[in-house]
Amino acid sequence: MKEKIGKFGGIIAFLAIIVFAIQIATTNLIQNSVSWILWLALDVISLLTALHAGNKKPWLQIAFSIGAFIVVSVLLVKGVWGWGFVETICVIGVIISLFAWWKIGPTAGVIASTIATNIAGLPAMRDAIFLPSDPSSAWMWGIIAISAICVLISTEKWTIKDRLYPASTLIYNALMFVFTIL
Repeated sequence: MKEKIGKFGGIIAFLAIIVFAIQIATTNLIQNSVSWILWLALDVISLLTALHAGNKKPWLQIAFSIGAFIVVSVLLVKGVWGWGFVETICVIGVIISLFAWWKIGPTAGVIASTIATNIAGLPAMRDAIFLPSDPSSAWMWGIIAISAICVLISTEKWTIKDRLYPASTLIYNALMFVFTIL
């Protein structure tokens, strides 16, 4: 039963990102292609480091990697491009994650890629707090937080490789949900 809950969490996270990609494709919702490309890199690194560390059920990382690829594809078709602070932070996170994985090992890679992913999300969180935001994306943050709960319930051990990424995903997305609806 626990494994089914974890898979369900991955599936609903994936579906939320797919619906978000459709929203990007069919509306004027602005997203940055470079940011998403770099987040895709961080998601893939998180997936690979989790697998290398021994996590056999990285449902969120799978969902986020495939979902980010689809969002990137939509954005590239729309021709959106730019470079700024978020992109620079993401590049630094990718480099640190790869270095930690290469030099220290897979657990360090899991920690570094999780931290880098959350650092890359700080500008979006700042915007949600201080700028008037469009609450139409709140549903996505809420669904992804719920999917993280499902994955947390499904993991068998309290280890970094199994719980750090979904726990940080829960915290970040729950906060984004709250900040988006306020």
